[in-house]
Amino acid sequence: MKAEKQAKRMLKIGLRLNMINLMVLGSLSFILASETEHGSAGSIWLDFASKIINFLILFGGLGYFLYRPLKQWLHNKTLMIAHLLEENARARKEAEEKLASVKERWSGLDKEIEALRKKAEVEGLREKERILSLAREEAARIEKLRELEIEALRQGAIRELKAYAAGLAAALAETRIRQKLNPELHRRLIRRSIERLAKLDESPSTG
Repeated sequence: MKAEKQAKRMLKIGLRLNMINLMVLGSLSFILASETEHGSAGSIWLDFASKIINFLILFGGLGYFLYRPLKQWLHNKTLMIAHLLEENARARKEAEEKLASVKERWSGLDKEIEALRKKAEVEGLREKERILSLAREEAARIEKLRELEIEALRQGAIRELKAYAAGLAAALAETRIRQKLNPELHRRLIRRSIERLAKLDESPSTG
């Protein structure tokens, strides 16, 4: 819109210049008519005035013939500039929207990364606690097995000690019996054994 206003303004200025040219042309014609009576001075003025008139006629003719093409060119140029400005505004708006979208996406990505970091931290703590719990359970199981093994070894040692003590006591008792068993005691024990056997043989017959 601004370019179109400038074009109209230039056209108005061109029209005013043409009007001024026509006025100058009329004034010079009047001056030439009055100066033709003064001889050589008039011829100089006539030559100068003819050049100016030719220039003004050329400029006025060009202005007249170029007015419409220039107007159309300025109009097209104005439309093109307006279209370019509109395209630039649209492109700028799209770029701003894309930039805002990218910023929003990056902001969401930062939040997502932070959420994933916190989730990984929580899961890491859970996994650490689970591993520690398994380690404690395994340590307790190993300790229980160690205690059972120690108890089994202790029981085995006790049994061995008891067997050894029993064997030792039997051997000691046998030694003592052998030491106390004289021939008279030996005969007495044999006689008692025979009497017991005889009683056992008589008991079924009496019954």
